[in-house]
Amino acid sequence: MPAELAELARSYRPSVNVAQAPRLLGPIPFVVAGWVALVVAAIRVALLAPDLAFGAFRAPAVVLTVHVVTLGFLTLTMTGLLYQWVPVVFDVPPLPLGWMWLQGGLYAVGLSLFLAGWGVGVPDAVIGGAAGLATALALFVTLVANRVAASRRPRDAVHVGLILALTGITATWVLGFLLATESEPPWALGLHIVTAIGAWVATLVATVQLKLVPMFTMSRVTRPSPGPEAAGCCDPAAGQCMPPAGLPLLKTARR
Repeated sequence: MPAELAELARSYRPSVNVAQAPRLLGPIPFVVAGWVALVVAAIRVALLAPDLAFGAFRAPAVVLTVHVVTLGFLTLTMTGLLYQWVPVVFDVPPLPLGWMWLQGGLYAVGLSLFLAGWGVGVPDAVIGGAAGLATALALFVTLVANRVAASRRPRDAVHVGLILALTGITATWVLGFLLATESEPPWALGLHIVTAIGAWVATLVATVQLKLVPMFTMSRVTRPSPGPEAAGCCDPAAGQCMPPAGLPLLKTARR
C-alpha cells in the first residue's frame, strides 16, 4: 500500500499553475477583514440573543448583524479567495495590486457607510453605502470575469460555476440596492436572500469544490464539461442550490 501511494503521488499532475499566484498583499487584507467581521458578528449575535429569542428578525440591529456576516465575513472572504484562486486555476496573470486595493477601498467605504446608516437609523447613509457597495461589487465582477475570459484553459464545469456565481452576486447587489432605496417590488426581499445564499455563496462553494476535490484526492476529472445537470447547481426560483442532480458534473478516477 505505501508503494502504491508513493507511485500515485509521483504520477499525479496538478492542473493549477501556482506561479500565477498574486502577492499576498492583494488577497490577504480581504481575508483578514472577513475574520474581523466574523468576530464582530459573533459578539453582536450574543448581545442580540434576547431579541432573536422573541423573533425580532427584522429589527434594524438584527438586519445590521446579518449584513456583517453576508457582506462582511462571507463576501470579503470570497473576494480574497477569488483574487488568489482564479489566476492559479485558470492560468492567467494575477490582477495588479492597485486594482485589488481600489476595489477593496470602495467596498470598505460602502460597507462602513451602509452599516453605520443601519446602526444610527439614517436612510441616506444606507442608500449611499448601498451605492458604494454596488460600485465595488460591479468592479469586482468585471475584474474577475476579465481574468476568466483571458484564460486559454478549455471551458468546463468550473468556468460555468464561476460565471453562475458572479451572476448571483450581481443579482444580489441589484436586489439589495432596490431594497435600500425602498423601491423594491414585493418579492424582492425573498429573492435577495435566495440569490445571496444560493446563487452566490453556495454556487461558489460548489464550484471551488469541483476543483479542490480532485486535487485533494489526487484524481483526475473524467468528464469536466458541463452537462444538462448544470442547471441544477442553483435554482433561485425554487430556492435550491447544489442538489444531488448537480453532483455528476464531477467524476474522478484514480490515476
